[in-house]
Amino acid sequence: MDKSLLRQQELPDGDLRFHMLETIREFGMDTLGAEGEAAGVRERHAWYFLELAAEAGPQLRGAQQAQWMERLERDHDNIRSALLWLSREPAVGKEDPALRLVEALWWFWLVRGYWSEGREQIAHVLAQNPDGKVTKARANVQNGAACLAHCQGDYAAARALYEQALESMRGLNDERGVAALLGNLGIAALEQGDYAAARELQAEALERCRTLGNTRGVANALNNLGMAVDLLGDHEAAWSLYEEGLVLKRELGDRLGIANALYNLGRLALRREDTPTAARLLTEGVRTYHEIGDREGISLSLLALGRLLLLGRPDEAETARAVRLFGAADVLRAEIGAPIPPNALAEYEESVQAARSCLGEPRFSQEWAAGRALSLEATVELAAGTL
Repeated sequence: MDKSLLRQQELPDGDLRFHMLETIREFGMDTLGAEGEAAGVRERHAWYFLELAAEAGPQLRGAQQAQWMERLERDHDNIRSALLWLSREPAVGKEDPALRLVEALWWFWLVRGYWSEGREQIAHVLAQNPDGKVTKARANVQNGAACLAHCQGDYAAARALYEQALESMRGLNDERGVAALLGNLGIAALEQGDYAAARELQAEALERCRTLGNTRGVANALNNLGMAVDLLGDHEAAWSLYEEGLVLKRELGDRLGIANALYNLGRLALRREDTPTAARLLTEGVRTYHEIGDREGISLSLLALGRLLLLGRPDEAETARAVRLFGAADVLRAEIGAPIPPNALAEYEESVQAARSCLGEPRFSQEWAAGRALSLEATVELAAGTL
């Protein structure tokens, strides 16, 4: 550092990071290779980040999830390098280190929108040992791959992977895993418009989680069952399920779960045309999604807030704001490859067409482009201003 070969940076949370010029890095790597030390250094690097990811895994769904998401984001390139090394040079005598790493990482990839990358990495790791022993880690990774495929709208691949993971969990007598997989299959059914099947699957998942005393699973199942019941038209029951789930999510400190419950309550308030309640819930939700870096959650919230602005007889300024929100959501979806779920597509297209008719094509295109040009922070502030 005294000779400026390394540069130190202290981040706001006190974490120290070190940087070097690419030319210095290349020289250092060449020297390690010449001295026969490169493999040992790479292995220590890989195992350090495997241990970091393993530590992060359980934290990604708890009260510290925002901080851990940011920590993994900060070291994402290091983790990519570690996974590449572990995939090529698995440590002798140690159990599937690459599989362990993707097991710890898939939820991070899911929330942060690295869906294509996550699917590719998992597929590569699973393909290395296609006839591998059925283990909890392998079943978890299959579930992760299914969730990533599901987010991209690849329902056929998602269902096949969910079914594989469910079979594995049943074989392992892992009741928590079985309940979680039933819930995931229910969400896939719901997004494809099969609400009755979704309700049946979510009700079974909820019953299993209550029997197991799995509070986190109960909270998830309440929210998911609420969505199915909501779309079947029983809005009072859905509101109660969402609220019960939100209470549990707040007790657990699960920020993502809180954001999902707020979004669902906000959407239901929107359908009731209770605009003050919908605005309050959706804006709290979009800020919470932003806190943990969930771009899909932000994009869905933007669409809901846009629809909120178009209720009744909006003036030109409100319609223009809605179109900006739609344009900003379009960019976010494109960045992560997130399609609008099939069961929500007609509603979205109806809202866009109503706004286009109100503003006229030139003004509509201008506002849409303005929304697409916004930074993520500016987008969230625009959405929060809907309140």
